Amino acid sequence: MYTQDEIKSLFDHIINSSNANETEILFDEYERSSTRFSNNVITQNLSQKNKSINIRVIKDKRIGLAETNNLSKESLLKTLNKALLSSQYQKQQDDILPLVNPQKYDETQNYLKDTAFINPVKKAEMIKMACDKAKENMLDAAGFFSNGYKIISIGNSKGLFAYNIFSTADYNLSMEDHNSSGWCEESSFDLSNIHLDTIIDRAIDITLKSRNPIDLDPGRYTVILSPDAIGELLYFLAFDGFNTLGIKEKSNYFHNKLGQKVFSDKLSIWDDYSHPLSNGIPFDFVGLPRKKVTLIEKGIFKEVVLDRKLAMEMGMDPNGHSLPEPNTSGPLPLNIVMGTGDMSIEEMIQSTDKGLYVNRLHYTNILDPMAMNLTGMTRDGLFLIENGKITKPVKNFRFTESLIHAFNQIEAIENKSTYIRSFFGGGFVVSGMKISDFNFSSKTEF
Repeated sequence: MYTQDEIKSLFDHIINSSNANETEILFDEYERSSTRFSNNVITQNLSQKNKSINIRVIKDKRIGLAETNNLSKESLLKTLNKALLSSQYQKQQDDILPLVNPQKYDETQNYLKDTAFINPVKKAEMIKMACDKAKENMLDAAGFFSNGYKIISIGNSKGLFAYNIFSTADYNLSMEDHNSSGWCEESSFDLSNIHLDTIIDRAIDITLKSRNPIDLDPGRYTVILSPDAIGELLYFLAFDGFNTLGIKEKSNYFHNKLGQKVFSDKLSIWDDYSHPLSNGIPFDFVGLPRKKVTLIEKGIFKEVVLDRKLAMEMGMDPNGHSLPEPNTSGPLPLNIVMGTGDMSIEEMIQSTDKGLYVNRLHYTNILDPMAMNLTGMTRDGLFLIENGKITKPVKNFRFTESLIHAFNQIEAIENKSTYIRSFFGGGFVVSGMKISDFNFSSKTEF
């Protein structure tokens, strides 16, 4: 693991050797260890680690890029020369933004050595607990337990230096029977937030209760969506709906909705790296400090995330959401945080005469960004609610629903927050929801 001083030394070596007008360096280092298991036995141990440096130079109104994961002084000079050489073959641009001046950043406390580096024997023991309980219930356990750390650092020839390190831990558990399954996952930068007994008991309970599911006709139902299911929907809202480049180019639903009410007044959403459950970094990928952005306030679309380029084009101030260059996606909200409500999941169930509890959604895709229409499947736990109680398991449905419609039908939001890992990396802070009139378009045979 490289220290801040070692990274600064690498940056100085590159910058002092560069004859570009401006030089920017992005350092990335990670280590991740995963233990996979299935059929109640460990099947694979995998460890990955890498470090890389990306050099971006601006010379004579041209930009050049080059990257390496060999961080010897000789390799860094070769990579710098490749960046300088590549700049000679680019067109001159009059609108290149100058590099960012030195900034001040808030400190984050999301790195724990005991989480980044876990003894393999301890991981095996934690997996054995799940496998043993699965055997006791005549179930098959499968999943993975991963942990590690990531370092992001940025420096440039104007004297800017930014550094952040965070740890990660993910415990993912599936249980299966011949016609039922259950699933639970917890993720955090702190291993002590991974509640193993809760994960195991929940996965087993859902599996046992999912045996012999009944057929229901597709249609519109009142649903109670778990935090994991909500996280699946918010992924598409964040990256297809709150994509500011799409908004500017009028290619998604929100392009003309700033300042308007778009969702139920029960819903508020921020982009906030500093939330205690989040695992965000305090700066963006050009070194500007990240700012908290109010995306939705009581249903009203309030603000957009901005990088320097779009902020200038839109006549607004950047708020620290640049992605690594070259970037064709525009700025994105990477640290979604949803406001909580005033009901527990259990109270939502008790308040429902007839509806469905959805443990998980998967295989979700966007059909129409202009209407925010999504389709996907339920998985690992779908249950009928009758007279305030879960009564029967149900065979899985396909849903086809507009997020605009769904998030205008919110009856209640859970009174606590959960950190959900997202498959793109990172994660969101979310809560479960009760939504009426949610559309299931077809059913399955399992």
